Amino acid sequence: MINDCTGVILAGGRSTRYGGRNKALVPFGEGRLMDAVLRPMTEVFGEKILIVSQEAGLYGDFGFPVVADVLPLPGAATGIHAGLFHAKTDIIFVVACDMPFIRPELIRLVLSHMHPPLLALFPCHGKNHLEPLCAAYHRDGLPVLESHILEGKGKVQWIFTGEQKGLVPEILLREADEGLESFININSPEDARKAGEALMMFP
Repeated sequence: MINDCTGVILAGGRSTRYGGRNKALVPFGEGRLMDAVLRPMTEVFGEKILIVSQEAGLYGDFGFPVVADVLPLPGAATGIHAGLFHAKTDIIFVVACDMPFIRPELIRLVLSHMHPPLLALFPCHGKNHLEPLCAAYHRDGLPVLESHILEGKGKVQWIFTGEQKGLVPEILLREADEGLESFININSPEDARKAGEALMMFP
């Protein structure tokens, strides 16, 4: 178990592709999508988990603190900012609530490469595809993150530059997750149906 890092789950809001439903709460496997994400996260972080959501009342039965965005702007960067702001550790590992196949081994691999002076560390695979919602961030990056959010500049993966940003290459990622299933997103009921069937066939 990792004690010097907090696991942060971005619960987001309602999904248009899900008919306005909250993805984190849709049925998945033997529970809900959030349950599937929480299992590997609790294996790595134990009780050091935060759920970021503007609808705290929806997540009370999961048993973890729910924190709200600090900045009054939508977007993933705002959720990451909230995680860093509320966490009691310098480092957080962020994952989206719609990534039910995230593997503990991959989380540990990414965190093992999170060293100063890095402020953000992203898995990188394919043609320079970065995974900002399956990544590690350092509290010292809060000012950089906040200024870019308020100025409306760029995606999360391009906010940090130079020595601030690190990448974990695909060859290492596949040592922890050969098929890179950790990065699969559930974006629609059809995605959930197919993933649920795969889950039953290959638990």
